Amino acid sequence: MEVINKDRIKSMNKRKRANLITTCSGIKQAHLVGTISGEKISNLAIFSSIVHLGSNPPLIGIVIRPQNKRPSDTYLNIKDNKCFTLNLLDYKNIERGHYTSAKADTKISEFDIVGLKEKYISKFKAPYVEESPIKVGLYMKEEIPLFNDCIMIIGEVQQIILDNGYQTLKENGLIDFDYYGLVGVDGAHTYYTLKNKESHDYVGSKDVSF
Repeated sequence: MEVINKDRIKSMNKRKRANLITTCSGIKQAHLVGTISGEKISNLAIFSSIVHLGSNPPLIGIVIRPQNKRPSDTYLNIKDNKCFTLNLLDYKNIERGHYTSAKADTKISEFDIVGLKEKYISKFKAPYVEESPIKVGLYMKEEIPLFNDCIMIIGEVQQIILDNGYQTLKENGLIDFDYYGLVGVDGAHTYYTLKNKESHDYVGSKDVSF
């Protein structure tokens, strides 16, 4: 057994410490966040810090890094237009999705840099990734500053777009990640395919015994 205490974590070099902390919480869903500026320049960035916050109303949160040095285009665009998209990453587009994390000139769209296509659906302002099999459009409801200077943006789901239509949903409303070939990320730069291992009924107030 290896115990890595707080002092050892603090003494690590910056990159090693960041990799350890981002991966120790496990695999997260890889999302491409699509936004657009007031000057109509689209932006695309990969995120793993996405969290479900509630189903009624349908809320999803996204944690954005501190903005006190150089505000990110993602943050500025969401503040400007109040809308953004989540585009789940599949195994076919891992490399292109990963390189949206590179720092680019504000006047150049990451869609163009990595070769992904932007798509606008049902007059929603923010761009979707055409290649993404599952797309979610959100409207910003709240901004919450965190004690470490990160920011949580809370968005309300406006629309969900599924490739191959509604029939790909399971009867209980669950999305089949295996069917769509979606991938997770360790928070840094290693990607994992998602496979359906097993499924269990909703527990609720049922008796549980093993």
